[in-house]
Amino acid sequence: MLPSYPSSIEDKNYISHEPGLFPDICEPFDASFVRSSDFYQGFRISVSCPIPGKHNIEITLSDGESKSTETFTLQVLPLELPEQELMFTQWFHADCIATYYNVKPWSAMHWRLVEKFIKIASEHGINMILTPIFTPPLDTKIGGERKLPNL
Repeated sequence: MLPSYPSSIEDKNYISHEPGLFPDICEPFDASFVRSSDFYQGFRISVSCPIPGKHNIEITLSDGESKSTETFTLQVLPLELPEQELMFTQWFHADCIATYYNVKPWSAMHWRLVEKFIKIASEHGINMILTPIFTPPLDTKIGGERKLPNL
């Protein structure tokens, strides 16, 4: 099993470099600097610009020794897209959220965290989630069980 690619740069964005089940960390990012590992193949950049017109966007990538800057023009049209019809589905493991935040599963705090994760997923276009409610996780070792917080 390869839980993460080996890297010469210590990537602090991993929850763990050991195999395990972990939630997607979905949180807003307000910074002009992003540190990448050697193996990222892409970035998702969301631009919120309600003002129609042409806007110059500058992105600089650096490996510490050299850097490359690209500028592109983003044209914002005075239009709204129709409501999304595509079904964008992702798995949602609420037990992983309880484990990561060390909260009691199904407690009021756990439900607040679940709500935040679903809200962020929705803001990023996910409009359907798959939740293993009545079935055991298929990715758990035979005879094992999902780790829950030590409460």
